[in-house]
Amino acid sequence: MTFDNSIILKQLKIRCGNSSIKLPGKIQMQFDGKNCCLTVSSLGVLENMQNDAGAFEGWAIVLYRWLNPEAVIIGWEKPDESNGHYQRSLFRVTEFCKEYCWCKIAENCKEMTADLRISENGGIYIVNASDKVRNQSKPNERSKEACLEMNICNNPSQLSSLTDAVFINRQLPVGLFENEVTDENIIFTGKKSAVDLWGMDTENNLLIFELKADGNRKIGIISELFFYAIFMLKVKNGLFKSPSFPDFKTIRTFFLASKVHPLIDDKVIEILNNNTSVISYSIISNNDFDLVTECK
Repeated sequence: MTFDNSIILKQLKIRCGNSSIKLPGKIQMQFDGKNCCLTVSSLGVLENMQNDAGAFEGWAIVLYRWLNPEAVIIGWEKPDESNGHYQRSLFRVTEFCKEYCWCKIAENCKEMTADLRISENGGIYIVNASDKVRNQSKPNERSKEACLEMNICNNPSQLSSLTDAVFINRQLPVGLFENEVTDENIIFTGKKSAVDLWGMDTENNLLIFELKADGNRKIGIISELFFYAIFMLKVKNGLFKSPSFPDFKTIRTFFLASKVHPLIDDKVIEILNNNTSVISYSIISNNDFDLVTECK
């Protein structure tokens, strides 16, 4: 018997003990008792990865954790356009399946990975420089999360003590371009794509934080952290050229949120940490760090 979204949802609610869970409509799920199959719609692969409808890595991880299949197989429908979100989706699914041996690309989708404009064997890929105007914007001019970012950067001592950070900055660019930074050469989404908070620790490891304000509890936080970590791994190995970015040993990533999605637990973090690149994932919550600020 093969279970679909509705039965899978019931099983997830029972197994994690939370009745408020919802599944995204743009990802179809099936479980035959052996493998879980995710099929992302043509609209889903164009979604922002922070939205649950586009966070296929996050759903793959939590299905693997809660349903215990032998493998998770990710497939997708090809969209009519190949924009920055689709290029990023192709990059993410390719790298995710390299990182986790239990995750596979569906057979009927493997040929579509050739549409990715990034090759490990050649090409010049440039990371955009920091947007100074954005970094200097006032808290009330941007979202609550931007306000939280700036408050943390202005008062980094608590977070630094938890992570051994030498410094903490905000808005590390992750826009990617081919040959030179021009609108015509853009590969991933726009010039303002950036990591919320980042830094270096005392052992010269790169720190990446994905910050979520209170009430923002999406599965997409997994996809965002995964993408940022893999992106910066490509910077480290020289495939992506980032102007004047310092060398670092390895990458430590952190979910920085008052609460995360109910399907994300310690076992999910354990699975995330069992990867081929020795990237580490951790959760810093209100139990460890006070995210209460004056931001509205």
